[in-house]
Amino acid sequence: MYRNRFSRILLLFTALCLALCACQAAPEETAADGPEGELAFPGTRWDMTPEELTAQLGLEDYETQTLQETDDTTGAMVETYIIGVEGYDLFGATARVTFQFFDFTGEGRFGLGYITVFYDGDLDAAAVRAAMEEAYGAPAESDSHMSGWASRTKRVDLLGEDAFQAVNEAEAETLQEQSVTTVLFSDGTEDLLTWPEVYGPGIAFTSSLTAIRSRERAG
Repeated sequence: MYRNRFSRILLLFTALCLALCACQAAPEETAADGPEGELAFPGTRWDMTPEELTAQLGLEDYETQTLQETDDTTGAMVETYIIGVEGYDLFGATARVTFQFFDFTGEGRFGLGYITVFYDGDLDAAAVRAAMEEAYGAPAESDSHMSGWASRTKRVDLLGEDAFQAVNEAEAETLQEQSVTTVLFSDGTEDLLTWPEVYGPGIAFTSSLTAIRSRERAG
């Protein structure tokens, strides 16, 4: 049910996140409490397990799905566990929310790394954007259709120079300014690579913290 939707959205928002992070430094108002808390979905933290998230948010009625896909960079098999929730109240409006957890080790330890939020087309986008600014501070980049937030913590801050350079070579792209976590909001009024056209207004929360923590746990 979710496979094609997530694959396309992940590609879109990864590209947009990289563009936003390269444009401007993250705002000082970014959430505190370390990288697990920076730009976290309300009531959660990055790298938490599915069991921790459902208990923390009090979720009882939700769909689940497990996927296995090959990492384009490393060639390794990555297992994804998805929780889908309908009718979730977020930033003052009702949405469909999907939480994605990734297991980069093959040991069954899933960590939260990606969240998508889909609102109805008649959304009061200005009110949602205002609520997001109250939660996360001023966006790093914004226009009339889209706003983007970027964490102060960069990948190189957590990986260290040696590991960072190895990742940089493997991904064949410059990651020096890439933040660990980004949040992007689209009001659905402009066709950004089919996101609004297909899904309407929404939010994408993206974090590489689970992959980084998996590397640390593996030693």
